[in-house]
Amino acid sequence: MGMKKKQEIKKQVKEIMISIYYPLDNINSDKLVDWMGYPFDSFDDLTYHHITKASILRFSSKDDKATLQNGALLTDLSHQILHKIETIEPDLYELWNSIFILINKSRKYPSDDILDIVKKLQKVSEETIDEYNNKKRH
Repeated sequence: MGMKKKQEIKKQVKEIMISIYYPLDNINSDKLVDWMGYPFDSFDDLTYHHITKASILRFSSKDDKATLQNGALLTDLSHQILHKIETIEPDLYELWNSIFILINKSRKYPSDDILDIVKKLQKVSEETIDEYNNKKRH
């Protein structure tokens, strides 16, 4: 499958996910957050994150690695933060992916309980990155 076709499938999956997880009649559209708790203004701001990396799935029998079950909706900022966490604190990265799986299984906008966990993980993630950056400077 060509790169252009893969990108189109990923875009289609992202649009389906938005319709599932962000039904505008059921949520406050003035306070939208992505799956890591970061606010966004437009659904165009969301990216598709592979929970299990496409590179790991490359040898699976599936033609397309962008699926509803394997995706999380993140802003560019949170996507960057997540991949920085993956490098410096792999266990925290896996914890985030576990939260994404829970959200996926719910098939709805994250509950208040999940959003409370997300806010705590967001704080831990930002502190972890700050600590890492401070160590690098010294």
